[in-house]
Amino acid sequence: MGLSGVDVVVLVAAVLMLAAAARLAVRAGRQRAEAADFESRAVPAEGEVLQTRAKDVSLAGEPTTVYFHLVQWRLPDGGLVRAETLSGTTPPVPRVGERVALRYDRLRTDQVVLAAADPRLGAGGTAWALARLLAAVGLAVPLAWLVVRVVVATL
Repeated sequence: MGLSGVDVVVLVAAVLMLAAAARLAVRAGRQRAEAADFESRAVPAEGEVLQTRAKDVSLAGEPTTVYFHLVQWRLPDGGLVRAETLSGTTPPVPRVGERVALRYDRLRTDQVVLAAADPRLGAGGTAWALARLLAAVGLAVPLAWLVVRVVVATL
């Protein structure tokens, strides 16, 4: 039983999905490592909330709204930094004008989170979920096609 054109297309599609899954898994690992690096360099500070932006997301299948904040604070040298938080928060959220405790990366001062937030919590989560999905489909499609080919060959 030789390979047909459809067999080749199915195999190429599977290989592409598995390659994309591998790339996404590497990306997820890098995002998790970056979040851990942030934690090791984080410096506490106090800042002011300038703006709050709501974003609807789905966590474990349940829709929820998380809030990202534009904050500003002063560095030890007196410089003023303005940046959006890396991770979102759920209610209760600080109001515009409110003073908040935060942590920023001493090497990349535009990287900031509210002090209570854990940037490692969701780091790489989306990329990892997509990698698993693509890997599952990339393995299931050729197996299903093989079953179809065997069944058709036995008829």
